[in-house]
Amino acid sequence: MVHKNKGKKRKKAKKGEGIVDNVKALLFGRKDMPPKVRTMLKKHGDTEIDYIQVARNPLNTYTKLALDVVSLGEFSKKAKGG
Repeated sequence: MVHKNKGKKRKKAKKGEGIVDNVKALLFGRKDMPPKVRTMLKKHGDTEIDYIQVARNPLNTYTKLALDVVSLGEFSKKAKGG
């Protein structure tokens, strides 16, 4: 029986340099931007930004409680500016 990849794309195999770069980044830390960011900048680096929106989502009650338990109440004190 023969199976064919019907419309499925295969992932590109990493070349030796990519693997070496990833290992170096894991062991010694990264001195430049991650590969996906570098690729995006190569593609869109000269594009002018005309609008940007920054938002944040509040933590739910259970997450705050867990952080307070782990930090012995320091999380709430720091969050309130204390």
